[in-house]
Parts: sequence; structure tokens; C-alpha cells
Amino acid sequence: MREIKFRVWCEFEVNGKVETSMEEACSWFLMTQTGQLWSYGPMSRPEPLSKLYKKAIPLFFTGLKDKNGKEIYEGDICRVDQSDNPFQIVWSGIGFWFKRFEDG
Repeated sequence: MREIKFRVWCEFEVNGKVETSMEEACSWFLMTQTGQLWSYGPMSRPEPLSKLYKKAIPLFFTGLKDKNGKEIYEGDICRVDQSDNPFQIVWSGIGFWFKRFEDG
């Protein structure tokens, strides 16, 4: 059975400047049963994401790890060996698959 977890790619505004980050789910996010992302803090209860978040995209754990034991998530760019072209992990709605990665 695959472990269900996710991380979140965020785009938000700070002092008028758009910033991006990749956040681990345990940092400040919860996902409801309907797939909505909520935020929480150490001293606050869960609530819907604030309007400061321009985008918040959950990326799911595939259940796979690389040769160094690092978890592989949806959207990650992978390479089998140095001679192979890289590929991206994509979720299709029924499972993960590999898509040839084209830079740009």
C-alpha cells in the first residue's frame, strides 16, 4: 500500500513581490477530503488559504525513492542514468506515469 502524502508548490505575494517556494505538507498545509488546501500555524487553527497565495498546487508522493533514498513526488524531473533523457513524473488521475521532459 502506498503512503499518502504531498508537498505544495506555492506562489505568493510579499511586499508587492511575487515569491515561489516548495513546502512540505507537514509545514503549514492540510488537505480536506474534497481536495481543498487549508493552512495552519503552531498557534492557530486550520483555515482556508489566504488571498496572499496566488497559487498553491499539491504534488503527491509516488511511493518511490531515488538511489539516495530521497522521495519522488509528482512533477519531479528524473533520469535513469547519464545516457538517458530526463523525464517528469505526471499524475494522470488513475496513476503516475513518465513524460519526456522538454526544458523550456
